[in-house]
Amino acid sequence: MTDLSTTEAPLVEQTTRRSGHLEIMPMTGFSLVPTDFEQAWRISQMLANSAFVPKGFVGKPQDCLAAMAYGAEIGLSPLQALQGIAIINGKPSLYGDALIGLVRAHSTVISISETIEFTGTDKAIASCAVTRKTSDGGKEITLRSFSVDDAKRAGLWNKKGYNGADTPWITYPMRMLQMRARGFAVRDACADILKGLAMVEEQIDSPSEEVNVTPNAVAPPQTATEKLKAAVAKPVPAADEAAKAIVDDGANTATVPADAAQTLNLGAPVVTGKKPCPLCKAKPGEAHDASCPAPGDEVADAN
Repeated sequence: MTDLSTTEAPLVEQTTRRSGHLEIMPMTGFSLVPTDFEQAWRISQMLANSAFVPKGFVGKPQDCLAAMAYGAEIGLSPLQALQGIAIINGKPSLYGDALIGLVRAHSTVISISETIEFTGTDKAIASCAVTRKTSDGGKEITLRSFSVDDAKRAGLWNKKGYNGADTPWITYPMRMLQMRARGFAVRDACADILKGLAMVEEQIDSPSEEVNVTPNAVAPPQTATEKLKAAVAKPVPAADEAAKAIVDDGANTATVPADAAQTLNLGAPVVTGKKPCPLCKAKPGEAHDASCPAPGDEVADAN
């Protein structure tokens, strides 16, 4: 079993020469970063039973483990991941402050600039510009904006919660415009850093209903064998005993009512009259010979 214990330097009390007061020296060498799955699972269990994780993770070590794994993918420590990642509508998402902090710390990001024009009015427009280094040593600027008009078109402006409570779009509308512009700019400019994680403030306004993107299933056409089985299931009235037919789809053979056999479209039609076919000599209830030219009305007339 892997040992999860860490080397911890004890708190050291030292008397400073200047003031004579006691000074608590910080611990060194302590880390909660796991080195294998067993350690990660034990840390997840420990944190899920603590008061230092968001409510959504309390008592859910499996969710803690998943959040820590997502965090490791983008460079967050376990505790940072649990504080910065939330599951919104089934999608792992980063809070806006964690998102911008993560991106700003990346070596290729030069700057992130955010502005709001006409703040506090129905003409407000929030903008976010992300400047990154390019592989050839140059700079690339990604600018995205989100306005009150955009929020109205998206059904977000003055949006109420499902229980009629005010949402941040009513209590903090300018902040929400800022978050939308930030989300668009950072996700477009830094997809390689975020690795598909959405932003909480953006994802929370997405529809919670699952959308079925699979086309409606279309029942496949019946095979010859399925048609044969359906015909077999049809009872043959006693009066029609003479009007039975032997049909064969190549895999199954059965005796079925002649009219049912006629609708099966399995090979040649069946002789339904009381006399043999004058062309192929097939008897009543038997299928016409495959070489029979065109059994039909002329055969019926001949019968």
